[in-house]
Amino acid sequence: MAMDIEGIDVAVMYGPRGRQILCHDELAPVTPRRLPEPITWAHDYCKTDSQRLKFAAQIAMHDVSTAVAEVRRCVSELGAVAIIGTPNPVNGQHLHDDACEPLWDELERLNVPIGFHPTGTTALSDDAGRRYVGHANFHPIAHAICNPVELMGAMASMTTEGVLERHPKLCCAFLEGTAGWLYWWLWRLDDQWEKFGPGCEHQLSMMPSE
Repeated sequence: MAMDIEGIDVAVMYGPRGRQILCHDELAPVTPRRLPEPITWAHDYCKTDSQRLKFAAQIAMHDVSTAVAEVRRCVSELGAVAIIGTPNPVNGQHLHDDACEPLWDELERLNVPIGFHPTGTTALSDDAGRRYVGHANFHPIAHAICNPVELMGAMASMTTEGVLERHPKLCCAFLEGTAGWLYWWLWRLDDQWEKFGPGCEHQLSMMPSE
């Protein structure tokens, strides 16, 4: 009824609060397969009207081989139309590290996008807002910072390290961090690439903004 009122034909449901269970550094690599509740809940919820309700499946980045298997299961068996990933480094592993390449390969093969969505400011040790936790008025400050800044970092990883150049069919969304910074950030990435890119390990054939 709400979708009818708003004139929305199809909605993609981004997982319930339980997805944050999967966004902790100390999580054992096998744990995500033992915590299927968020994905199962979203899948079952969308059965109400599978033509109009779709879902995106949360994955844990702690072990990429496990994440790849979960992506394949969620898309092929459960019908997920997108994947949710955290933009933050997990256990020191960045999105552009070589270890993540099998995940980008699989998403490109399955032709499903990944939406990067920040998690709570205390869930991951490497979080831009975490330094404010425990201090006065920390929550509005930390939340204001972490969402756009973590997405900016993820965008830098995917563009300036060349992930999207190596995977031209891979589609990414950068979610719930507003977008007023986008034009300036792409300019900044280009500016820094012009200055320092020639000495980098992985070269680009295009500017980061392209």
